[in-house]
Amino acid sequence: MEFLQWMKGEHQEARQLLRKALQSDGRAREQAWQKFCDEMRIHHRLEEKYLYPLGEGFGPTREIAVHAIEETQKTERLLDELDPSASWFAEEAEELQRMLEDHIEEEENELVPKLMDGVPVDQQSKLVQKLQEAKQFEMQSAR
Repeated sequence: MEFLQWMKGEHQEARQLLRKALQSDGRAREQAWQKFCDEMRIHHRLEEKYLYPLGEGFGPTREIAVHAIEETQKTERLLDELDPSASWFAEEAEELQRMLEDHIEEEENELVPKLMDGVPVDQQSKLVQKLQEAKQFEMQSAR
């Protein structure tokens, strides 16, 4: 599997989880929000460990990787601050949704294509497998 294909699937899952939190209310919203936060934190840790270091050393991708790291840190702060039971939650979560879309667009259209340019599909598949295993481990550890 190509890395970009895997990343797009991860991003689609994040979009769906956030949409569910925005469309729910009460206890269902709190549960959906918690699942979204858990998934995002795992996704961020994987990006910080496996993806961003690939881009930090190369001229054309260094700036994009540094920007992505900054966005990830800002997103983490918002995840900590947002309260799904607050009256202002939907408005703030929609701002997070816009940030998430910008971040996804940059990763899918700039960072990942540049990082994976010239990387054979079999090596990309090995990276995807490593990420899938790491995600599974993180999810089991979080329970």
